[in-house]
Amino acid sequence: MSFEKIKGKLGFGFMRLPMSGAEVDTALTCEMVDTFMKRGFNYFDTAHGYVGGKSEKVCPQHLPIRSLLKDVAKTFE
Repeated sequence: MSFEKIKGKLGFGFMRLPMSGAEVDTALTCEMVDTFMKRGFNYFDTAHGYVGGKSEKVCPQHLPIRSLLKDVAKTFE
């Protein structure tokens, strides 16, 4: 199987994120997302219940994800 086919099947899950005490380590999460995107991946999985409701609060703080989500949202207008 080619890397391109594999790449299309993998996503970054926000179900478990690095923590700093009781809070998500936003800096490390952003670093991880940057690395994921630099490698050519663009699928993200998040839900309100992930990390006790903290997952979706972290996603908008990361600008590349915010931009990507806005682009995706336009396809549903």
